[in-house]
Amino acid sequence: TGGLPTDFWRYNPSTDFWDTIPSFPDPNGGRASSIAITHNDSFALVVTGMNSMTFSSRIFEYVPVFNSWFYFGDLPGFMSACSQAVGFSMYKGYIATGFRGSSNFSNQIFHYNFDSAEWTTGGFIDQLDTVNPFYCRFGATGFANDQNIFLGTGINDSTYFKDFWRYDTLLRVWTQIADFGGTRRFGAV
Repeated sequence: TGGLPTDFWRYNPSTDFWDTIPSFPDPNGGRASSIAITHNDSFALVVTGMNSMTFSSRIFEYVPVFNSWFYFGDLPGFMSACSQAVGFSMYKGYIATGFRGSSNFSNQIFHYNFDSAEWTTGGFIDQLDTVNPFYCRFGATGFANDQNIFLGTGINDSTYFKDFWRYDTLLRVWTQIADFGGTRRFGAV
C-alpha cells in the first residue's frame, strides 16, 4: 500500500505469543527509526523518527489498560526532531544522540520526568570529556542497568564507532568505559 507500516505488535512472554495492538495513529503515517520509552507497564511513548522524509516531533502514548493510542503532544522547542536516537527508561525517560538531517548529528541527551510530565535537557554527552569527546552520532546502541545508562557504537557521516560510555543518571556524569569488543558498527541491537 506504500508508505511505512503502522501496525504495532506486543510480545507476551508468559504465552510466548505476539499479538497486535491498535495501529499507530499518526495522521502522517508510520514511522521509521523511532524510539519508545516505557513507564511501569502503565504506558509507552513513541518519540522522534521519520515518516517519509520528514522528521517527526509528534509524540504518541500507548496505554495498555485501554488498549489505545493517544496524542501526547509535540517535542518542546529546545528538542529537535530526529531519527535513529537511543531511548532508555528508568525512573525517567531518556533520549540521546540522533540524526537531524544533512550531516547534522547529535550528542545531546534529554530527560522526561514521568511525575511532572516535563522534558529537560541533560546537556551534551561530551561536556566533561574534552580529550576524547563522545562524538555526535546516530544509530548508536545502549542499555540501562541500575542507575547507569550505557551507550556506544554508531556512525557519523562515514566514521563508525566502537567506543562505549556510561552515564550515571544520579550524578549526571559520563565516563568512557572499554570499547565494544567487536567491529565498529551502527544500528545494532
